[in-house]
Amino acid sequence: MEAQMSGTVQFSCKCGKVSGRVADVTAKNSVRLACSCKHCRAFAAYLGDAERSFQNDYVQLMQTQPWMISFESGKEYLRNLRLTAKGPLRWYASCCDTPLCNTLPRRFPPFVSILVANFARQDDLPPVTFHAFCDHLPEDQRVAPSGSSAFRKFVLQFLWRVVQGLPFRFRQNPFFDEKGVAISDTVPLDPLRKSAAYQA
Repeated sequence: MEAQMSGTVQFSCKCGKVSGRVADVTAKNSVRLACSCKHCRAFAAYLGDAERSFQNDYVQLMQTQPWMISFESGKEYLRNLRLTAKGPLRWYASCCDTPLCNTLPRRFPPFVSILVANFARQDDLPPVTFHAFCDHLPEDQRVAPSGSSAFRKFVLQFLWRVVQGLPFRFRQNPFFDEKGVAISDTVPLDPLRKSAAYQA
């Protein structure tokens, strides 16, 4: 099945002003996971998108390679925020406050996780193969955590994607300019709104 899966998948924000595609998605270069971490959940809640982004108390993400992503419209609406001082850049569409994806603060190692809720045809994506941060949920809401075998595969896939970005390919990143600077300044957070998001 993994060898047969290959194609381009479209994504967009809720209002449609920001749209793009991920090219040549396969189960080898992209992995779909269900994340229960409090930060991914707070990101969606902070932007008022919890109902759309949450699926059974977790946020589904597809981790892939930045150079596979291209924007077709609305790139000028991209903004980012950081929920913690050392956390990732969390990108959203400012036109309608749609949470889009997460990247690291720098281009290397190459990393992007796109919220699955933004894809037009979710069935065209690889299946969920990993459940992360199950312990962030109350005990009675936890999904059974992925086993050690799934975790090892997840880590190996990430390392493989990093190697694929060497020596120069990692520079092809739509969220950073040619000097490696994020294309948007990080938007300051409203403290009360942030606190409410973590309690959602």
